[in-house]
Amino acid sequence: MAVAAAFGLTVASAPLPSAAQDSTAMKKPRNDPPPSRRGRRVDLSGKKYKDNGFVRQLSRGAVGPTTNVLDLSGNRLTPRSIEALGSLDLPMLTSLTLDGSPIGDEGLLVLGRAATFRQLRTLSVARTGITAEGLAAFLATAPPALTNLSLDGNNIGDAGARALAGYKAGWTTLGLRAVGLSSQGASDLAGSGALDRCSYLDVADNGLDEASTDALWKPVSIASGQVVTE
Repeated sequence: MAVAAAFGLTVASAPLPSAAQDSTAMKKPRNDPPPSRRGRRVDLSGKKYKDNGFVRQLSRGAVGPTTNVLDLSGNRLTPRSIEALGSLDLPMLTSLTLDGSPIGDEGLLVLGRAATFRQLRTLSVARTGITAEGLAAFLATAPPALTNLSLDGNNIGDAGARALAGYKAGWTTLGLRAVGLSSQGASDLAGSGALDRCSYLDVADNGLDEASTDALWKPVSIASGQVVTE
């Protein structure tokens, strides 16, 4: 119970869920580690865990040093849970999904500064209450290998698009469905060079006009990629 005690949470014993073999943070395309770095996929999605329940699972070893893909979507985790996860030694963790948890900017910043997350290449934080300001701060300290990011359903708008455009590592997959993106934000992103290696871009449900989607297609086509617009 060391993790629980460290974060001041009282937990009770519960059955340990099994690791799933078919979960990944980004569905199109898959971004699995190469065979030499394969570890254990852990699926704790849809459990509706709040902080106490999640920390109980950490205390029982649900997530450990061999975990490389971790799906926590469909829970109600707060920044406190992200801090608890960040206290673990997870040297193989390269893919993390937190869709639907109210981590907000505070939780996102933990993901940017904690050593536990420095190996992340894929992060999905759809519908988590992130703002453009929080995104910009996160990108300033983001894991150096992070090139796959889903921000679907967060109202980051054009300011968020400008932050993404300035990310020097560039993007391989980027989810921007229903983020309040306008033609100006699309133009900033398209002309930045950040999409030159992008193989998958989702900008559906933003009400973009044809000229804006055409502009986004140009850099993505360099990598023979796909742009989802509806």
